Amino acid sequence: MEYANRASIGRHVVDIDGALRATDHAFVSAADILELGGFAARDLQVFMDIYGESWPIGPTDRIALNEDTVAFFHTSADMRGRSGAGYWDGPTFARAA
Repeated sequence: MEYANRASIGRHVVDIDGALRATDHAFVSAADILELGGFAARDLQVFMDIYGESWPIGPTDRIALNEDTVAFFHTSADMRGRSGAGYWDGPTFARAA
């Protein structure tokens, strides 16, 4: 992508704990995801979200990224308040006053 003579922002877009990041790496590891997300702690667990299911990423796993889609990841730092798009907390019922 070229915008007004500026360099590329990255060919692959990833969502890490709700924040969009870009990278030129075609394959990423858990350590790469933590670095992209700006996490100082390297002992966090990284999960990949696929169709509403979370899959843990091991320290030796490599994930192939696609230029046409956004890859969704979350860390164990984000596990305490999982809600929003893609996460169903169950039905909500209006309480009678």
